[in-house]
Amino acid sequence: MTTTNANTPDPAPRPLLSARGARISAGLAAAGIASWFLWQSLLLQGAAGSDAVGSGAFPGLVAALMLLAAVALILGIGETTASDDAEAEEGVSIAHPGAVLALFLAVVALVLSFDRLPVYLAIAGFTFIVQFALGERRWALLIGGSIALAALVWLLFAQLLRVPL
Repeated sequence: MTTTNANTPDPAPRPLLSARGARISAGLAAAGIASWFLWQSLLLQGAAGSDAVGSGAFPGLVAALMLLAAVALILGIGETTASDDAEAEEGVSIAHPGAVLALFLAVVALVLSFDRLPVYLAIAGFTFIVQFALGERRWALLIGGSIALAALVWLLFAQLLRVPL
Protein backbone atom coordinates (compact mmCIF):
# COMPACT_ATOMS: atom_id res chain seq x y z
CA MET A 1 0.00 0.00 0.00
CA THR A 2 1.32 3.38 -0.97
CA THR A 3 0.89 6.36 1.31
CA THR A 4 1.04 9.90 0.06
CA ASN A 5 1.84 13.04 1.90
CA ALA A 6 -0.89 15.69 1.86
CA ASN A 7 1.71 18.26 0.77
CA THR A 8 2.92 16.20 -2.19
CA PRO A 9 1.42 17.41 -5.46
CA ASP A 10 -0.33 14.90 -7.71
CA PRO A 11 1.90 13.56 -10.46
CA ALA A 12 1.39 15.08 -13.90
CA PRO A 13 -0.93 13.08 -16.17
CA ARG A 14 0.87 10.85 -18.62
CA PRO A 15 0.67 12.18 -22.20
CA LEU A 16 -1.34 10.19 -24.74
CA LEU A 17 1.38 10.62 -27.37
CA SER A 18 4.87 11.99 -27.40
CA ALA A 19 5.30 15.32 -29.16
CA ARG A 20 6.89 13.53 -32.14
CA GLY A 21 4.13 10.91 -32.24
CA ALA A 22 1.42 13.57 -32.15
CA ARG A 23 3.13 15.53 -34.93
CA ILE A 24 3.47 12.48 -37.17
CA SER A 25 -0.09 11.29 -36.44
CA ALA A 26 -1.54 14.69 -37.26
CA GLY A 27 0.59 14.88 -40.40
CA LEU A 28 -0.55 11.46 -41.60
CA ALA A 29 -4.21 12.32 -40.97
CA ALA A 30 -3.84 15.64 -42.84
CA ALA A 31 -2.01 13.91 -45.70
CA GLY A 32 -4.82 11.35 -46.02
CA ILE A 33 -7.49 14.03 -46.09
CA ALA A 34 -5.52 16.16 -48.56
CA SER A 35 -4.93 13.17 -50.84
CA TRP A 36 -8.64 12.39 -50.88
CA PHE A 37 -9.50 16.03 -51.69
CA LEU A 38 -6.87 16.11 -54.44
CA TRP A 39 -8.30 12.92 -55.96
CA GLN A 40 -11.83 14.34 -55.79
CA SER A 41 -10.77 17.61 -57.42
CA LEU A 42 -9.19 15.66 -60.29
CA LEU A 43 -12.46 13.75 -60.76
CA LEU A 44 -14.35 17.04 -60.73
CA GLN A 45 -11.98 18.48 -63.31
CA GLY A 46 -12.37 15.44 -65.58
CA ALA A 47 -16.17 15.34 -65.28
CA ALA A 48 -16.45 18.95 -66.38
CA GLY A 49 -14.30 18.27 -69.45
CA SER A 50 -12.61 21.61 -68.99
CA ASP A 51 -9.15 22.82 -69.83
CA ALA A 52 -6.27 23.30 -67.39
CA VAL A 53 -8.18 25.78 -65.23
CA GLY A 54 -11.64 24.51 -64.51
CA SER A 55 -14.01 23.59 -61.74
CA GLY A 56 -11.46 21.45 -59.90
CA ALA A 57 -8.53 23.87 -60.14
CA PHE A 58 -9.10 25.81 -56.91
CA PRO A 59 -9.97 22.76 -54.74
CA GLY A 60 -6.99 20.94 -56.26
CA LEU A 61 -4.66 23.83 -55.44
CA VAL A 62 -5.89 23.97 -51.84
CA ALA A 63 -5.51 20.17 -51.52
CA ALA A 64 -1.98 20.28 -52.95
CA LEU A 65 -0.97 23.01 -50.49
CA MET A 66 -2.51 21.03 -47.62
CA LEU A 67 -0.58 17.95 -48.74
CA LEU A 68 2.68 19.95 -48.75
CA ALA A 69 1.92 21.25 -45.25
CA ALA A 70 1.20 17.68 -44.09
CA VAL A 71 4.53 16.43 -45.47
CA ALA A 72 6.31 19.31 -43.72
CA LEU A 73 4.55 18.35 -40.50
CA ILE A 74 5.54 14.68 -40.85
CA LEU A 75 9.16 15.59 -41.56
CA GLY A 76 9.25 18.07 -38.67
CA ILE A 77 10.22 21.05 -40.82
CA GLY A 78 10.22 24.13 -38.59
CA GLU A 79 9.94 22.10 -35.37
CA THR A 80 11.56 23.58 -32.29
CA THR A 81 14.21 21.58 -30.50
CA ALA A 82 14.18 20.74 -26.81
CA SER A 83 16.94 23.28 -26.19
CA ASP A 84 14.80 26.01 -27.78
CA ASP A 85 11.57 25.03 -26.08
CA ALA A 86 11.37 23.34 -22.70
CA GLU A 87 7.89 22.01 -23.50
CA ALA A 88 8.91 20.27 -26.75
CA GLU A 89 9.24 16.85 -25.13
CA GLU A 90 6.19 17.00 -22.86
CA GLY A 91 3.86 15.37 -25.35
CA VAL A 92 0.16 15.76 -25.95
CA SER A 93 -2.61 15.19 -23.45
CA ILE A 94 -6.28 16.04 -23.68
CA ALA A 95 -7.29 18.24 -20.77
CA HIS A 96 -11.00 18.32 -21.66
CA PRO A 97 -11.98 15.20 -23.61
CA GLY A 98 -15.67 16.16 -23.38
CA ALA A 99 -14.99 19.39 -25.27
CA VAL A 100 -13.01 17.53 -27.94
CA LEU A 101 -15.87 15.06 -28.39
CA ALA A 102 -18.40 17.91 -28.53
CA LEU A 103 -16.39 19.67 -31.24
CA PHE A 104 -16.07 16.48 -33.28
CA LEU A 105 -19.80 15.80 -33.01
CA ALA A 106 -20.54 19.44 -33.93
CA VAL A 107 -18.56 19.04 -37.17
CA VAL A 108 -20.43 15.81 -37.98
CA ALA A 109 -23.78 17.47 -37.20
CA LEU A 110 -22.89 20.46 -39.39
CA VAL A 111 -22.10 18.25 -42.36
CA LEU A 112 -25.23 16.15 -41.90
CA SER A 113 -27.49 19.18 -41.41
CA PHE A 114 -26.80 20.87 -44.75
CA ASP A 115 -29.51 18.83 -46.49
CA ARG A 116 -32.07 19.37 -43.74
CA LEU A 117 -31.54 22.93 -42.49
CA PRO A 118 -30.91 26.26 -44.17
CA VAL A 119 -27.15 26.75 -44.46
CA TYR A 120 -27.11 29.93 -42.39
CA LEU A 121 -29.02 28.29 -39.55
CA ALA A 122 -26.60 25.33 -39.61
CA ILE A 123 -23.61 27.70 -39.50
CA ALA A 124 -25.11 29.67 -36.60
CA GLY A 125 -25.81 26.46 -34.65
CA PHE A 126 -22.32 25.14 -35.30
CA THR A 127 -20.76 28.43 -34.19
CA PHE A 128 -22.84 28.38 -31.00
CA ILE A 129 -21.72 24.81 -30.16
CA VAL A 130 -18.05 25.58 -30.86
CA GLN A 131 -18.07 28.70 -28.70
CA PHE A 132 -19.82 26.85 -25.87
CA ALA A 133 -17.40 23.89 -26.07
CA LEU A 134 -14.45 26.28 -25.93
CA GLY A 135 -15.73 27.77 -22.68
CA GLU A 136 -17.77 30.82 -23.62
CA ARG A 137 -20.74 31.20 -21.27
CA ARG A 138 -21.97 34.74 -21.97
CA TRP A 139 -25.27 34.36 -23.81
CA ALA A 140 -24.95 37.68 -25.61
CA LEU A 141 -21.65 36.56 -27.18
CA LEU A 142 -22.88 33.02 -27.87
CA ILE A 143 -25.97 34.20 -29.73
CA GLY A 144 -24.49 37.40 -31.14
CA GLY A 145 -21.35 35.69 -32.42
CA SER A 146 -23.38 32.93 -34.04
CA ILE A 147 -25.69 35.38 -35.79
CA ALA A 148 -22.76 37.61 -36.80
CA LEU A 149 -20.85 34.75 -38.44
CA ALA A 150 -23.96 33.51 -40.27
CA ALA A 151 -24.60 37.09 -41.46
CA LEU A 152 -20.98 37.42 -42.62
CA VAL A 153 -21.23 34.17 -44.61
CA TRP A 154 -24.52 35.41 -46.15
CA LEU A 155 -22.95 38.76 -47.04
CA LEU A 156 -19.87 37.17 -48.59
CA PHE A 157 -21.52 34.37 -50.55
CA ALA A 158 -25.08 35.54 -51.30
CA GLN A 159 -24.44 39.24 -51.79
CA LEU A 160 -20.82 39.78 -52.87
CA LEU A 161 -20.10 36.55 -54.77
CA ARG A 162 -23.71 35.85 -55.83
CA VAL A 163 -23.33 32.18 -54.91
CA PRO A 164 -26.58 30.61 -53.71
CA LEU A 165 -26.17 28.45 -50.63
